[in-house]
Parts: sequence; C-alpha cells; structure tokens
Amino acid sequence: PISLLQLAAVLFRGFAAETGVEAADMQFPTLHPDDVQLELAPPIGGNTYQRLKLFSGKDQDVAAQKHAVLAFLHGYSAEQTHELLHILLGSLRRAQTVARLVVFVADAASVAGCEELVSMYEHECIGIDNVPLHSWFLHHWKSRSEWEDISEQWKQGGGMDKRFRFFLFGAFLRRNPGLEEVMLTDAADVVVQLDPFEAWHAEGGTADDVLVAAEPTDVLLGDCHWHMTNCIACAERGGLLGIQAEMCDKIGRFPILNIGIMIGTVKAVHKFLDKWEILTFKSGLVCVEQILFNTLLWAGDTTSGFHFLVTSAERGPVCTVGSAALVRLGRRGQVLQRMGQACAVVHQWNRFRELTDYYARYLPGKTSTAIRLPLAVRASGTTGER
Repeated sequence: PISLLQLAAVLFRGFAAETGVEAADMQFPTLHPDDVQLELAPPIGGNTYQRLKLFSGKDQDVAAQKHAVLAFLHGYSAEQTHELLHILLGSLRRAQTVARLVVFVADAASVAGCEELVSMYEHECIGIDNVPLHSWFLHHWKSRSEWEDISEQWKQGGGMDKRFRFFLFGAFLRRNPGLEEVMLTDAADVVVQLDPFEAWHAEGGTADDVLVAAEPTDVLLGDCHWHMTNCIACAERGGLLGIQAEMCDKIGRFPILNIGIMIGTVKAVHKFLDKWEILTFKSGLVCVEQILFNTLLWAGDTTSGFHFLVTSAERGPVCTVGSAALVRLGRRGQVLQRMGQACAVVHQWNRFRELTDYYARYLPGKTSTAIRLPLAVRASGTTGER
C-alpha cells in the first residue's frame, strides 16, 4: 500500500517535470500524516464497494485487537436490518474506525439481514438464540436452577429485548480479555462521522472514564413528560432499587443522559456493567433503564465509584438529536453540533425525515433526496410526547 503523502510526492514530481518548476522554488506547509483524511465517496456498499486497507497489515491488526464496537439490534425484519446496518457499519468504515465490529441480533430475521453483509464489512453477527446464556452469566448465580428462575422471568416479561444488551456486552467483554477500548451502541439509529475512539481521547477520556452523552438542554428531564411519568412509576414499584418519588423532582433540572452510546476503556466499562447487571437484573427490571440510570446518577449514590465523562450535546462528540429543535448539516454533509464542529457520532437521526432520506445515500441501489448544503433541519413533531 502507498501512503497519501507518498502519492502526493509522486504527483508533485510529475507536475514539476512538466512545468519545469523546482521544488526549491515552491513553499509548502509542514504536513503531518494526521492532517490527511481519506474520504470515500458515498454510497458505501453495493457492487462498487472496495475494501479499504487503512494501515499496513500489522498496524491494522493491532488496532483492531484493541478496539471494539458492540452494537445491538432487535425487532426488525431482515430487510430493515440490512439497511440499518449498511448505514451504521458503512459509516464506521467511512470514518476509518479500525475496530472489531460485533452486532448482537435478537431474532432470526435480524440474524439473516446481518449475515448478508459480513463479507462486505467484515463484522461479526451473534444471534442471541445461539448464545449459551447460562455459561455467560453464571458468575452472577450460584446454581443453574437460580439462572433458570431468572430466565423464566425474562420470558414472562417479553423475552430478550433491548433492556438486556448490557448483559450481553458485559459477557462478551469478559470472554474477550485482550480488548482495551470499547464503544457500546444502539444499531438502529446511529451514524459515525469521525473515529469515536479518537474523539473520546480528544475529549479528555482517561482509563477510568466512561463517556455518556447528554441530550440537548432545550429539554431537561423535568420538561420531558416521558421521563417524569416513568420516573414516578419507577418510584412506585422500585423500592428495591432505592428510587424514591422526591428524587424525580430533584432530577428535573438536569439534562437527559442517553445511554444508547457509551465509550471508554474496557476496564472502566466493566466496572459499570458488573454493578449495573446486578442492580437491574436481580431486582427484576422494574424500571425503564434510562430512567434508572438518570435518577441514580443525578440523585442517588448507587453509581458512586464510577467515573462518567458527561459531554454536552452542544459541544460534545456525541450528538443525540432526537429531541433537538434544530439539526445543522455543514457543507460536507456532516451533522454539526452547536459550536460548528462535526459530531463524531450522531444518535437518533431517524427522528428527522430529512436525515432519514439523506442517509439513504449509504444504501446500494437507492438515491438520497437532493439537498443543498449547508442545511438546517427543524423538528416537525416527530418526537411525540417527548
């Protein structure tokens, strides 16, 4: 493989030979390899897809062994899964994120849609029905009978849904001890624009931090009917978790933390997941997980000892746009946070019809709506009662 700097040198020598210009006669700024970005033209996928070697084989293998992106998808048809993963995985590759990509899928249709793309994006599909859950979770229980009792509660509660993704993520990390940094993410509504691990380091992430992103402060917890209603419901039946009604009032002035995306070292993420599993699983999952997380973080002490790096939607690398009144796209088509910088990760893009149409550019055989950039997209009531 030839580097971009080597390619530039070859092109310049050809230019100089044709024009008679000597290198000494021209002034060039000092160029570092990190200043060069290679961008692939959309769409990513389809018959024109070419695998991209980002680094020399050794460097790429080492980086992929250290980083992992773990995603979860549930409740979609094979066709929908195919499209949603085209968008997520295609964006990760386009952002040159060198990492092991693992997608947990919770039903046969989703497994089929996921596996269709393996040869293209070189990710892994793990169908939950084929996972030896007892052996994965045995460290929490003393006997198989105790596990079977809990499993029966799962089935009665609607089966393996989105609430259980953290248990799967934690079990996977325990079985793959060589990883160093990890991104946990929803798969259905996430687009990556810049390397999330580089963005996490740039934000000041340390070995003890887990990055979680706040939603836009246009809507605080107290302004959100969905959060307040579920917090009160949680307090009414969640004594075991330490949630009390007065805590719902206390958290009202804080921003909403969205746990659909987390980034951090495996060590720090492990620390959170181990306690989170015990807290939520053994208590019977009586609360909506996002309510539980926000309430305990802002008003409780159950999560004491964890180091969360909370980033704002206005200037942070993760932009959760679902409740935003306005979403801006820059001249290059990237979603921007309010400081004008490109978001590394965009979450809940599917709440906006314009973004849904725009990201169709990632899908082979489909064309996206022609738009003029830059563009400001305003909310049109798609967030419902929230």
